[in-house]
Amino acid sequence: MTQSTPDCTLDEMHRLAWLAGALLAGCGASPLEPRDPDPGAFHFTVETYNLNNDDGADLATVETIGNARSDIVCVQEITDVSRAAIEARYAAIYPYRLFKVDPTGGAAGLGIMSRFPVIDGGWREGKWHPAWYYFIETPKGRFGILNAHLRNATGQHGNTVQSYLRTDEDHLEEIKYFTAQCTKVMPTLVLGDFNEGPSGAAVQYLETDGFQNVLPLFHPGQPTWRYKATVGGQFTQTLDHILFDSSFVPLNAWVVNAGGSDHLPVVAHFQAAGW
Repeated sequence: MTQSTPDCTLDEMHRLAWLAGALLAGCGASPLEPRDPDPGAFHFTVETYNLNNDDGADLATVETIGNARSDIVCVQEITDVSRAAIEARYAAIYPYRLFKVDPTGGAAGLGIMSRFPVIDGGWREGKWHPAWYYFIETPKGRFGILNAHLRNATGQHGNTVQSYLRTDEDHLEEIKYFTAQCTKVMPTLVLGDFNEGPSGAAVQYLETDGFQNVLPLFHPGQPTWRYKATVGGQFTQTLDHILFDSSFVPLNAWVVNAGGSDHLPVVAHFQAAGW
C-alpha cells in the first residue's frame, strides 16, 4: 500500500512560494511581484528610517516618517529636537512609542512608534552604536523586532582606510552580539541602518541564520542612502535593511524617495505565516 502525501496548508504553500522566489531572485531572475494578503490573514507594514541626527527636526524628514502610513516605524539617530517634533506630529496616530536619545547629542538615539502595543525587550549598548529589542503585541500573537544601527564605515579606527577595511569584521561582531538572545525566541524581524550593502557581513550572517532580506526580493539594487553633497545625490548605496524569518510571508517592500535625511525610509508589508 502506498502512503498518500499530506496536502500542504495555505501558509506552507506561500512560504514555499516566497522561498522559491527568493532563490530565483538571487540567481538574477525577475523580482517578486507585490500581492495582497490572504483573506482574513493578519498582516502589517513596518518601516525603518535613519533620521540623520544632524537634521534635527527637519520638516521634510518628519513628514516623510508618516508617508507610507506604516503600522510600525523604527527610527535611528533620533535627537531631543526631532523627538519633540515627532511626538507632536504622530502622538495621535501611533499610541505606542518608545524613544532613547543619545545624551551626548550624537547618533546613538533609537525609537519605535506603533499602532500595536510595544514592550521594551532590552537595550543593547554596542561598541559604536546600540540596538534595541521590542516585543510587538498583535491580535494574532507576539513577535519581536530588533532595531539595529551598525557602525559607519569611516572614522572608527583612527583613519578612514583602517576603518573601511575592518567594517565587515566589526559588523559581524556587532550583529552576533545584538542577536545573541533574541532571534530564536519568537517570530523576529531584524532591521535598521546596517551601514553595509546586501552582501555585507552582518546581512550574510543573518541570512545563514535563516533570515531573508526583503527589499532585494522586490527591488534588487534599489538604494536607501544618497550622498547629498554630490550633484543630484548621484552617489548612492543600499545601507538600510529589513530581514525576516520564516514566520513571515513577504507581500511587498519599497523605498520612500523623500525626506531631508541622507537615508531613505524602507517599508515592508508582511503576512503572518501560521501564527
